[in-house]
Amino acid sequence: MIFRDIRVEGSLCACRSESQEMLNLVSKHNITSKTNAVHGLKEIPKLLELVHGGKMSGKGIVIIDQEAIDKQA
Repeated sequence: MIFRDIRVEGSLCACRSESQEMLNLVSKHNITSKTNAVHGLKEIPKLLELVHGGKMSGKGIVIIDQEAIDKQA
């Protein structure tokens, strides 16, 4: 079952103060993460091909609703 307007981005495994310290460090040093985005569920095989082929670096993400993302920007 897929619900509209649900966004899963990740979770934190630290207390609030540790999380804030990590975010401050990331911001101070302009740390970014590499992502491999595919658009839509039909593109998941393409993402899996990257993973199984050993050609993926960074995080794989599946964008379901690009319009919702554009509205947040």
